[in-house]
Amino acid sequence: MNIITISQNISKIEFALFDGSGGEPVSEGELKNWMNQEIIGSIPVKIAAHFAKALRKQNSAFSANLVCIRVPYGGQEFKHPELATSKSLEKLKKIENAAPMHIPALIVLIGAFKEYFRGTPIALVFETSFFTRLPERERTYAINPGLSKEISLQRFGYHGIFHERAYEYCREKDKSSSKIISVCLEPVPEICAVMNGNPVMVTGGSTPLEGLPGETTCGDIDPLIILALSENLGWGPEEINKAISRKSGIYGLTGRKMNFTELFSSGDADANFAKRLILYRMLLATGSAIAAMGGLDAIVFSGRYREIGGQTHEYLSSKLGQFPKKHEILPDQLLKLTTCAGMLALLKKGKR
Repeated sequence: MNIITISQNISKIEFALFDGSGGEPVSEGELKNWMNQEIIGSIPVKIAAHFAKALRKQNSAFSANLVCIRVPYGGQEFKHPELATSKSLEKLKKIENAAPMHIPALIVLIGAFKEYFRGTPIALVFETSFFTRLPERERTYAINPGLSKEISLQRFGYHGIFHERAYEYCREKDKSSSKIISVCLEPVPEICAVMNGNPVMVTGGSTPLEGLPGETTCGDIDPLIILALSENLGWGPEEINKAISRKSGIYGLTGRKMNFTELFSSGDADANFAKRLILYRMLLATGSAIAAMGGLDAIVFSGRYREIGGQTHEYLSSKLGQFPKKHEILPDQLLKLTTCAGMLALLKKGKR
């Protein structure tokens, strides 16, 4: 069974072809600047050509039995993976104002895949589905929920595929582990407390901007800072958004673009300060996660920068007395192309 997996962010699409055996992808690649409306329709053609060329070298013919597309945001509308049907696309259109940078372009992309791979099922897997099970105390902000009908004023997490897989991986290693902290080390990192398979605390918020500082994102800040930037500098929404989402975090603290691996291996003063600040924010979030669960059995690191999990664990364990001495890092084959393998794991559980 050949399965195409699609994982995208604002800048690029990552794609892979799996043969259903559970191992490494048969072929993989990426396309940059995919949100250009003029080229979205040609993306399935380019991906199919990539796979066909790769398989010819292996004396095999390309075919697809399933296309699996990762969707960053599904709100409360999508609690499980779903097949891309007219009904599910209508549900997506209803929430596009909540994620205007992603959903409109994604709807066009899904349509292009449906047109090119006619008759092939297309599954949509949502990063936020896992967080539709957040307890009310965690997802609710202390503001009037009736202020806006256009957007959902509640907390979500945005690496649900990673967190759910982290919990399952821990349980496979030790059935007694029921209180797990999942640390997803992506460009926008996220910490989630998972108890008995359900999320009970997460650093992500109504948008991915809330929570921990990232490579270019600010993380938690006083909301009045936004008003101060507007009033004192005369900035509009676009300039403010650029400052806090593209020029903050590691970039803002060091003055240069660095990923987490580079940050943790750098020895200069600005990088050391940024590392200490981010580790401290992780410490506070970890303490909140332990408090939310009333204890801790295990901690798991995942994401493309999972190799710094050892350093992170060493720092956290030095500050928290009852911290687990061991930590787990999800193996590479479960993380190929960021979340593709995780998407397959969810689909195999029959959640659609």
